Amino acid sequence: MNTNTIMFYRLPHWIVGFFTTLTICAQIPAGYYSTANNLSGDDLRNALKTIVSTNHVRISYSAVWTAYQATDTRPVPNNQIIWDMYSDVPNGTPAYTFTVGVNQCGTASVEGDCYSREHSFPSSWWGGSSSSTAFQYTDLHHLFPADQYVNLKKSNFPIGNVSLTSSPWVSTNGSMVGNCAEIEYSGKVFEPIDEYKGDFARAYFYMITRYKDLIPTWTQSFPTQALAQITEGDNFKSWYVNMLLQWHLSDPVSLKEINRNNAIYYNTNQANRNPYVDHPEFVLAVWGSMNFIVPVPTALDAHNVLWNDFTANWELDDTENIDGFYLDVSTKSSFNQVIPNTPTDLFFSEYVEGSSNNKYLEIYNGTENIINLSNYQIQLYSNGATSPTTTNILNGFLAPQENIVLKNSAASIFIGESINASTINFNGNDAIALFKISTNSFVDIFGNIGENPGIAWTAGNHTTSGRTLIRTASVKQGITQNPSSGFPTLATEWEVYPIDYVDNLGEHAFATEIVIPDFLPNYDNVLVNSVNTTQWNVTGLNMDTDYYYRVRAKSGNLKSANSNVKSLKTRKGAFWTSNGWLNNITPDINTDAIIDFNYQTSQQGTFLSKSIWVRNGVFKISENTSITVEENINNFGIANQIIIKNNASILQTQNITNNGEVTIKRNSSELKRFDYTLWSAPVNSQNLKDFSPLTLNNRFYTYNPQTNLYSSIDPLVNDFQSAKGYLIRMPDNHPTTPLKWDGIFTGTINNGDYQIVLPSVSSTFGYHLVGNPYPSPIHAKSFVMNNPNINGVLYFYRKSDNPNQATNPTPSYCTWSAAGGNNGTFVSNGEAQVFDPLGIIQIGQGFFVQTLSAGGVLNFTNNIRISNFNNQFFKLNPLNTTTNYSRIWLNLIGSDGRFSQMAVGYFDNGTNNFDPEVDALYFNDGDTGISSILEDKFLTIQARDLNFSTNDTFPLHIKIGQEGTYQITIDQLDGIFNNGNTPVYLEDLFTQTIHLLNSGAYTFYSSSGNFSNRFVLKFNNTPLNNSSESINSLIAFYKNNKIHLQLPEISNYQLSLFDLSGRMMNQWSVYNERIFSIDIPNLTPQIYLLHVMDGNGKLFQQKLQVQP
Repeated sequence: MNTNTIMFYRLPHWIVGFFTTLTICAQIPAGYYSTANNLSGDDLRNALKTIVSTNHVRISYSAVWTAYQATDTRPVPNNQIIWDMYSDVPNGTPAYTFTVGVNQCGTASVEGDCYSREHSFPSSWWGGSSSSTAFQYTDLHHLFPADQYVNLKKSNFPIGNVSLTSSPWVSTNGSMVGNCAEIEYSGKVFEPIDEYKGDFARAYFYMITRYKDLIPTWTQSFPTQALAQITEGDNFKSWYVNMLLQWHLSDPVSLKEINRNNAIYYNTNQANRNPYVDHPEFVLAVWGSMNFIVPVPTALDAHNVLWNDFTANWELDDTENIDGFYLDVSTKSSFNQVIPNTPTDLFFSEYVEGSSNNKYLEIYNGTENIINLSNYQIQLYSNGATSPTTTNILNGFLAPQENIVLKNSAASIFIGESINASTINFNGNDAIALFKISTNSFVDIFGNIGENPGIAWTAGNHTTSGRTLIRTASVKQGITQNPSSGFPTLATEWEVYPIDYVDNLGEHAFATEIVIPDFLPNYDNVLVNSVNTTQWNVTGLNMDTDYYYRVRAKSGNLKSANSNVKSLKTRKGAFWTSNGWLNNITPDINTDAIIDFNYQTSQQGTFLSKSIWVRNGVFKISENTSITVEENINNFGIANQIIIKNNASILQTQNITNNGEVTIKRNSSELKRFDYTLWSAPVNSQNLKDFSPLTLNNRFYTYNPQTNLYSSIDPLVNDFQSAKGYLIRMPDNHPTTPLKWDGIFTGTINNGDYQIVLPSVSSTFGYHLVGNPYPSPIHAKSFVMNNPNINGVLYFYRKSDNPNQATNPTPSYCTWSAAGGNNGTFVSNGEAQVFDPLGIIQIGQGFFVQTLSAGGVLNFTNNIRISNFNNQFFKLNPLNTTTNYSRIWLNLIGSDGRFSQMAVGYFDNGTNNFDPEVDALYFNDGDTGISSILEDKFLTIQARDLNFSTNDTFPLHIKIGQEGTYQITIDQLDGIFNNGNTPVYLEDLFTQTIHLLNSGAYTFYSSSGNFSNRFVLKFNNTPLNNSSESINSLIAFYKNNKIHLQLPEISNYQLSLFDLSGRMMNQWSVYNERIFSIDIPNLTPQIYLLHVMDGNGKLFQQKLQVQP
C-alpha cells in the first residue's frame, strides 16, 4: 500500500505520518502483505483474509494462559503484571493488578478477584464451539486477558458507545456496560475507556476479515441480537463500521498493540498478524469507501417552533457525494424508551446440560424483596412425566438481585458457590418446574410437563441437550402456565452456549430496564431526498411537549453517524375561536394567545399571555385597557387586524422582535391648526408624511443639540426613528378652534432596547429631542434613573397658536423633575390642555432631555414600561421610591396673561447644592419667567433636602418682558406646607414688603428686564437685612407740591420715587447740592418710597408720606 493509495482515502495528514512511523516500528516479515498491494475495498479484505489465514495455527485454550506471558505483560520492570485493558488506568494507578499465571480464574464475585480469557468477539455468536476447526475460539487477536468480574458484566454484548442516560454499570477504570447510544442497536453494549477503543476496534476489524466467510453461517445457525444488528452478510453494517472507524482514528495504534502483534506472530504458535495494527491505513482502504466518507451533519436549533409543529434545521459543509439526509424525531433525548423491568417472583436464569453429570440450574431473584426460599420447590418431570419425579424444597433466603446455583452432586466444571440438589439429574428431554407452595402455583416451567420430545426440545440451533442456556436479560417472569405443546419460549427467551459453558454461571445479567427505540410515528429515519434540503417541517405534534431530533447524511446506500441532538419544546396555546377559548384553555404567562376570530378587550376582557398570534379576525385593544405579553406579537394579516386604540397599551417583557404590522391610534391634545406637537412613533418604518399627510412639508422638524435650534426635515423620504422625537404642526385642514387630532401609526410594534447616542456638549447646550418608542407608557422616574448620562429633568412641549407671539410671547415648555416620589414634580407653562402627567410619558410622546457634559448613551428598555390606567409598575427594577416631600408651586402672572411657573421643595432625594438629577434648569422661550436661584443658576424646580427650617429662604429671579402689573401667587402646596401650620411669605426687598402668600396673591409693578435681587420666598415675617440705609441727617417731606430734601453733604445724587407697588413715579439727577426742593405736583395722597444713590453707588431709602 503506497502513499498515493492512502491519500485516495482522504486520510487526515496527521494519520498519514503516524501510520508511516508505525510501519517502521512493526516487525513485519518481508513480503507478508505483498499480495495486498494497490488493492482496496473488499478486494483488499479478501487478500488480507488469505494472508492472515495462511499458516494460522490453532493453539489450545489452555495455551492461551501461557501466551499471555508473552503477549500481555507490562514493560520491564513490571513484566510480571498482566496488561488488562478492562482495569488499567493509563497514566494513573489502577485499583488493582494481576500477577501473570497467579490470578487466573473462571468466575469472580467482585472486581480484582482474578483475570480470565475474554472473547471480545463473544463465543456465543458462533455457538460457543471450541472444536479443532473453531480457530476463532483461541484466536489471540481478539482474546484478551480481562478482569473476570468485568468480563461477566460484559457478558456476550458487542462493543459500542454506551448511552449515559441509561444508568450504565461502570467499572473502576471507567469501562461501561449499558444501553447502546446508537439508534441502530437496541441492546446493551460494552464500552472500553477511550485509551483502548482503537485496540478493540482493530480486533473487530480483524475478526470480520479473518472469519468473513463464516459470519453469515454464524448469523443463521446461532442467531443473536448482536450479530443480527451489527452485521449484514459477511461484513459489519455501515453504522457499526462508522463507530469502529471513529474509535480507530481517535485511539491510534500504540506501541502496546505493536508489541502484542509481534509477540503473537513471533512468540506463540499462532503465527499470524493483525493487518490493521501493522497497517492502520488498511482500515480506511477497506471501509473508507463504505462509510467514512459520509460526513456527519450538524443539527441546528429548530425554527418556527409553534404548538403542533416546528422546522428541524441542519447543515453540512462537505456535501460532495451526498444525496440526502435521514431525520429522526422523538420525545426522548436518547431516542429510546426506557421501561422499568422489575420481576415479581423468582425464575430460572441459567440451565446447564453438560457432559456427564455436569448439570446446573440457576435461580434469580430480580424482585426488590428478600425471598424466603422455603416457600419454593424444584420439581423434576422426567421423560414426559405428568407428576414430579423428584422434588426438592429450597431453604434459606435470597436477597434482591442475587441468585443461587443448584448442581448435580457429581458436577465438577463450575468452581463457584453451588448447592447439591437431587432434582439436578435431568436430561435434555426432562421438564423442570419452580413451584410456589403458598400459592400452589408454578412460577416458572422449563420445557413442557407431560411431554417427552425424545432427546431434547429444539428450536433452530437451540437445544436443551448438551448446551448451556442463559435467560435473556430482558426476561422478568417465568412461564407460569404449562405450554400446550413444545417449548415455545426456547428460542425467544434463551441464549444458547456450547456444552459445559459456565463462564456466566452465578452472575445473571438482568436488565432492570428495557430499552426500545422510541420515535414519533412517521419520523423514524425520514428520508429527505435532496442534499439541498437542510430543513424539514415536523407536524402533528402535541402542545407543550419536549421533542428531540437528529439527522444523518446519506450517500447512496451509505449513511453517516448520527448528528448531535437538538431539543425544543412546542409552545402551549390558547385558541380564540367564534365559540370562545377552545377547550376552555385561556392565555397566561406560559400560554400563547392565538386569535382566529374577532376579539375586543372591552368585550372579551384583557389577559396576560406568553405571546400573541393573530391569524384571522381583528384583534382590538380597546381604550383604557392593556394587554401584557411575555414574548412577542405576531400578525399574519394586514395592519388593521391588530388595532391598539387611543389610551390603550400593550406591554412586553422580553426583548423579542415582533412580526407583522399593526395599527396604533393616538389622539393629540385639543389643538388649533397652527399648533405643534412633539411626536414619537411606537412602531418602526412609519413615514413622517404618511403619519400626517396634510401637514405642510416644511413643518416637520428635528432638534439640533449642538445649536439648541429646530431643524426642518423632509417628511417624504424620512421615517420616524425609534426613540427620536419630532416637532410636527397640525394638518393644514385642521380647524382654527381647539380640536383633538387622531394620529395613526402603522408598522411593526417597537419592543426591547433602544439607544440614542449623546455627544459631549457644553453645559448650555445638549438638549436632545427624544421620545417614547413603545406602544405603552413609560415611567419617567425609572427612565431617568436608568440613564446616568442625562439630567434628571424632562421638558415637554405644549403651545397653542399665539397670533401675538412677537409682542406677547408665551412659554412653550413644561418641566418635570425626578424629585418628588414616583410621580416626580411637574411644572406647567400655563397653556390650555396641560395636565400633570403624574410621572408617565405617554404613547407617541416626544420630550427633551439634557446631556451631561460628558455625553454617552441614552437607553430605553422594557423595564421602564407601565400601564397608564392604575399607575402600577410592571416588572420595574427596584426604585428609590421617594414618598417624603413638601412642595410649593408659584405662578407669575401678568395683567395681560403672561405666565410662568416654578416649584421649590424639600425631598428625601434632594440636596442643598445644585444636583442635575433633581434640580431643573429654567428652559423656556417666553419673555416672562419666574425661577429660584441656586449657585448662580436659575431653576424651574429646586429640590432641597428634608432639613426644613423656618429661617430658610429661596432667592427668586423674575424675567419681565413687558412693563406692567404682575402677581406672584401660590398654585399648589403639599407636604408640610399644606397642613396650615407652615406659612409661606414673599418678601419684596424693593418695597420692603413682606406678604403672606397663603392669604392671596402679591401684586406688584415692574419695568421690563431681569431681576434677581427683589424677591425672596421665606417662611417667617422677619425682614431681611439689605444693603440700603436710612440716613438720620436725611430730611425729606412733601409740601406745596414739592419734595423738600436736606442731604448730609454736598454731592451728586440720583433720586427715584416709587409707589408701594414698585412702579417708578419719577426720577431726578442732582449735582453738587445738599439742600434743595423738587417740583412734583398732584401726588396722590399715600406712602411713597424715595431711593437716593450717591456718587459712590451707596443706596439710601426713605418712606415719604403725602397727606391729603
